[in-house]
Formats: sequence, structure tokens, C-alpha cells
Amino acid sequence: MDPVSNYKIKSTEDYSVNIIEDKISLKSAERTVSQKIIQYNTMKVLYEVRKSKGKKEEKEMNIIPRYADITIEKRILVYLPKWIIMIKGGASVYKRKILTASNNIIIDEIASVQSIFQFQKYGTDIN
Repeated sequence: MDPVSNYKIKSTEDYSVNIIEDKISLKSAERTVSQKIIQYNTMKVLYEVRKSKGKKEEKEMNIIPRYADITIEKRILVYLPKWIIMIKGGASVYKRKILTASNNIIIDEIASVQSIFQFQKYGTDIN
């Protein structure tokens, strides 16, 4: 499926959409991706070398991919959603910020006051 260009999302009372400008260059992003590829694909290989009189010696070698071996075929900017959940409790507002694509919680003030709101009572686990 090809990416959709200039796609518009209308804001409603239930949610808002904020598109931020990219903070790193495409070249920098490619470099970071290449470093991760090298990191994940570097491996230690054990092998045996035959010596004289039937003796064997075990050696090891690190196999490290080279930048020249990595090809990034398609470069596109992808917008990922981030949820900001706010709950008002008395005079205070508690937030939870979540990267929805990875389910990583960035800020979680709600968990620290969860007993106040008693989410578990209603069968909703917010952790």
C-alpha cells in the first residue's frame, strides 16, 4: 500500500490532532537506522582450527555488517499517534502520555493516584 499524501484529519470535541515538524534530518535518521541494523546483526562466531598432529583449537570471530552493505530502499515520514489522557481530580489534573504504536508510557501521573480514582473497581486496568 502506498502512503497517502496530504491526508487531513478534522479535530472534534473528543480529540485534537497536532502534527509536529520533524526534528532530525532524513540523513540523520538513516544513520541511526543503519547503526541499529549493525548492532542487531553483529554476531560472534566460534570455529575450530585444525593444528598439527590432530589437535584442534577453538577461535572466535566477530562478524560486523558494513554500512556499505545496508540499503534503505524507501524513505518516508510516518506520523505516529500519541495519546494524552487527562483526568481532573479536585483542583488537580493528572496526565498519562502514551506512544500508541509501541504502547510505551512516557508520563504516568494517573498510576500514582490510581487508588483515588478506583479504576480497578469498574474492571478497567489502566496499567
